[in-house]
Amino acid sequence: MDMLLGWLPSETTLRDWQLLIGVGVGFLAVLLMLRSNARRAIKHERRQRRSDANALRTALVAELNQLISIMQADSERAVSSGKEGRFFCSFLDYSPILRAHLDRIGLLTAKEITATLDAHALAADLERKFFLFGGYDVDLSSYGTSVRLMSVPQAQVPHLLALFQATREKAEAAAALLSRHTR
Repeated sequence: MDMLLGWLPSETTLRDWQLLIGVGVGFLAVLLMLRSNARRAIKHERRQRRSDANALRTALVAELNQLISIMQADSERAVSSGKEGRFFCSFLDYSPILRAHLDRIGLLTAKEITATLDAHALAADLERKFFLFGGYDVDLSSYGTSVRLMSVPQAQVPHLLALFQATREKAEAAAALLSRHTR
């Protein structure tokens, strides 16, 4: 029995080392606490990034859905304007949400970024293409509005319909992709 208890330190030895043992246990507890806090902070940061990305996706989907509606309405007006000789289209700011949150676009996946930017770029290019098709500005400033109205010859309407369709399809694809990743 003495042989089994021989490995235990004596009371004097424990008294001599108790401060060092206490400091070691305390230090180990502090290290474990720091590790636990770091893990918790990393989890919180990931959750926050997911939440921010989902909020951005939701906002961009709403903006793209508005763009889809505008392209659909413009397509319908273009088709029904056949007798007038000219097609009038108002230009709005198609991407205020994207521009306001461009610094956070990195929260999205590469595919989402590409799809979203493609749709917005196509919409932004519509105005330039109107001019290429013989369009011109109609001045509405005397009516107290900031909306730009553009007129295009009726002969160019089929080309415009193709542009509206392409823009709508890109916007629909981007909205569908963004919606898939929103939780």
